[in-house]
Amino acid sequence: MSRFTAIPLIITMIVAYLTADLDVVKNIFSAPDKFTAADPFLFLLASVIVFVFGPGRFSLDGLIAWKFGFKPEPIKLPGSGEPHTPKSFASQETRVVAS
Repeated sequence: MSRFTAIPLIITMIVAYLTADLDVVKNIFSAPDKFTAADPFLFLLASVIVFVFGPGRFSLDGLIAWKFGFKPEPIKLPGSGEPHTPKSFASQETRVVAS
């Protein structure tokens, strides 16, 4: 859920850079300090971090998964005989209760 939310935020921050600080974007390699000092940079960085690494344990996603008892399924890594249990709940399948 958090990774999907990060995508529109990344797009929004890119548009903010292109509309408000176009000269900074054009000179990103000659003056990188101006790029990182611009207002949209921290928001873009935070959105990219959430997109790449996921929400983490202390998140709304983790709280919902813990509340409903979802546990990550073991993944068998190629070339390894032992399954690996991921730390995120992103790959969790939905449990269906028969009625």
